[in-house]
Amino acid sequence: PRRLCKHLIDQLDIDNLPTSIKKFQASIQFYQDKKKGYNKYFNELIEVPYTDFVAEYNDGDWINIFDNESNRYGFLIKDDEYIWAKSSKPKNYKIIETFFARKEYQPVVPLTGEEIKNIESSLENKFHVEEGHYVITTQERPYEIRAKNESLETYYDMMHVTNEEIFIEVQGEKYTFLRDQEVVNGLINKLIQKRLPKVYNASNDEDLMMDYEIDNLTVTSNKITSNYQYSWESKLKEHYDSAVVDKGLMFKFESFKLPRFVSEYVVSNFIEQYGLDEGILKVEEFLSNYCPKPNSTDMLHYKIQTDGEINIIDNFKVSVHIERDGNNHNLTIPTLNIKNAMIEDHQIIMKNPRILGTGLWGMGKITRTENNNKAVLAKFRPFQVSSIDLNLYKQKREKFTIEEWLEILISSIGFNPKVFSTLREKLIILSRLLPLIQKSTFLFEFGNPGTGKTYIFDKLSNNSFVISGSKITPAKLFKDCTSRTEGLLRQYEALLFDEIDKINNSDFDDEVVNKLLKFMESNSFDRCGEEMISDTSVIFSGNLSRVKRDTILPNFFSPLATKLKGEAFLDRFNGVIPGWEIKPLSNVNNNFSTTQGFSADYFSAILSELRLEDIEARVGSMLIFSKNTTNRDEKAIIKSISGFVKLIFPHMQIDRNLIQEIIDFSVELRQYIIDERFKLYGNDEDQRILSVKSEF
Repeated sequence: PRRLCKHLIDQLDIDNLPTSIKKFQASIQFYQDKKKGYNKYFNELIEVPYTDFVAEYNDGDWINIFDNESNRYGFLIKDDEYIWAKSSKPKNYKIIETFFARKEYQPVVPLTGEEIKNIESSLENKFHVEEGHYVITTQERPYEIRAKNESLETYYDMMHVTNEEIFIEVQGEKYTFLRDQEVVNGLINKLIQKRLPKVYNASNDEDLMMDYEIDNLTVTSNKITSNYQYSWESKLKEHYDSAVVDKGLMFKFESFKLPRFVSEYVVSNFIEQYGLDEGILKVEEFLSNYCPKPNSTDMLHYKIQTDGEINIIDNFKVSVHIERDGNNHNLTIPTLNIKNAMIEDHQIIMKNPRILGTGLWGMGKITRTENNNKAVLAKFRPFQVSSIDLNLYKQKREKFTIEEWLEILISSIGFNPKVFSTLREKLIILSRLLPLIQKSTFLFEFGNPGTGKTYIFDKLSNNSFVISGSKITPAKLFKDCTSRTEGLLRQYEALLFDEIDKINNSDFDDEVVNKLLKFMESNSFDRCGEEMISDTSVIFSGNLSRVKRDTILPNFFSPLATKLKGEAFLDRFNGVIPGWEIKPLSNVNNNFSTTQGFSADYFSAILSELRLEDIEARVGSMLIFSKNTTNRDEKAIIKSISGFVKLIFPHMQIDRNLIQEIIDFSVELRQYIIDERFKLYGNDEDQRILSVKSEF
C-alpha cells in the first residue's frame, strides 16, 4: 500500500535500519496471516507472556488485542482505569491487564503544577516579559501555550510531553526540559496501585481465589494478607518495588536445581501476574514443563527432530571470535550438550548483551536450520534483570537505619537475619560478598561443612564460578592455547576454589601457581604468547577437620598442599574469613530467610555495578596505619574496608562508630595471614600486631 511506503519513509531509523525494517516486516506478516486490514500506523506487536495473545501496542491510545483465532479486542489504559471496548473482554483479560501495568507501558503522566510553573517562568525570563504572560492550558491534551493579550492558534507540535522530557517551540525557538524521574515514577506507581486493586477486587473469576494486593503477598486461608516480620520489609517493598521478593517462597522450588537468581526471577514474575496461590501452581507447572530433567539430552534432541522445536530453560552463552569464526558466532546450550548452535536474530544479542561472556539464563525456543544440521535459538526471554538504576539504589539507602540495612543484606543473601544477631556475625557473612563488590580481592575462608561458604558463589550470582574437586590446569584457568578459549580468570568476576583442604600438590601445576603469583600481584598473566589482564577476585575455601572445629583458633593452613601455603603466595591474600564461627545451617533451625529481600539477580547486578566504582584512594586517605604496616598490609586492609563501605554505605553517608568496627574487622582478616605466616616460617617481620585508626 502507498501509505505503507510513506510510513516507512517517515519512520525509518537510519542508525538502526535492519531493526526498523524487521519490525515492519513482522507487523505486515501478522496482518497477512490473520487476514486483517493494515493498521494505519503499523504499530509494534507484543506477545503477552504465558498467553496466546498478541497486542498491537499504541502508546497512550487504544491497543488492539488479538487471540489465536484472530478475534480482536480493544483495550485502553486511562488514568487509574482499564477500559475494554464495548465491554468485550477475552477470557484471560486479567493477565493482559497485569502485563500492561508495567511502567514502560504507562501513558504520559500529566504535568505537575511545579513543572508548569517552572516552564512558564523560564519562558518569561527568556523573553523578558512580566509574570503571567505565558500560560499553559491544562484542560485538554495536547497542552497549549497561550500568551497574554494574544490569540494564538493551537499548534500540536508546539508542546510535546513524554515521561522523560518536555519539548517546546515558541516563536521559532526550541526548548527541552527534563522531567524529575522520581516524581514521574511516583505518579506512575500511584496510578498502578489504584488501578490493579480495582480490577482484581471487582473480579468474579473463580480461578482467582484471593484479593489482589500489589505489595504484600502471604497466604492465610487462601487469601493474600500483610504479615511482615520486620518493619523494614514494607519500607523495602515501597522503595524498591519489583526488585524485592519473598525469600521464603523460593524453598518450594529448590528441587529444580536452578540458580537462586533464576528461580527468584521466575517466581516473582508469576506471582505478580497470577497472585500467590495460583502463581505458585503456575511456577511448578512451568518449571516441570520447561526445566530439563537429568539425562534428558537425547529425548530433547529427538523432540527437535520430530516436532521441529522445543522450549527449554537454560544458561545460553554466545562466543564470538573474528580470527576463528569470521562473522559467525557460536551459541552454547549446555542442556543439549551443543556448543556450536546459532542465533536466528542478532537482535537477541543486541537486547541481551549479557548473553556474551558468562551467558544468560532464560527461556529459549530451539529450532533447526533449513538443512537440519544445526540448532538455532529462534526466540529468547531472559530470566535475569536487564538493567538497574544504581543511583536510585543509593538514594533509597538513606531511608533505612544501619540495623535495618544490615538485616536487608543478610536476608538478600538468603539467610535469616535473626540467626546472625550480632554485628560480628553479620560482618563475617557479608565478608563473603567482598570478592563480588571489590575487584582483585583474594581471600581464604575456613569453616565447618554446611555453613554456606560456597552458596553465594554457586547460587546468588551468575558472575562467579565454583571450582570443586578437579585438577586445575593452565588451560582451564588462564587460556586454552589450542582452542584459543579464554580461561575462567577472564570470564568471571569471582572464582571460588572449593574444598582446598582436599587438593594435593599434583592438582596444581607449577605453571598455575607461578602465574597466580604474578596475577595476584599485578592483575596480569601471560599465556599462549599473550599478556592478559584480569581483575577477577579469587577465594580459597576449605573445611576444618572435626578435631579442629572445637578449638578457639584452628590451625587452618596445616592441611593445605605445600604449593598453597608458600610464603609469597600467602602474603598476596587480603585475609582469612573466620568461617569457623558460623554454625552449620539447616531449615530445621530456621537459618534461611523467610522475609523480604532483594531478588538475587537484582542484588547480584547491583554488586557488579558497585564493583566498578573505585573508592580505595578516598578510603585510604581517611586511615592512619601503625608503623609496622607493610604496603601489602595496607593495600589488603583498604580493599576490605572499601568493600564493606560500598555494601553498607552505598550512599557514602558513613557512620563514624560503625566504620571503626569495620576497620578493626578488616585488620583482623589480614592479621590472620600475618600470624599464620609466622607460625609456618618464623620470620621476625611477621611477629607484629597491626592497628588502624579512622579519620572519617
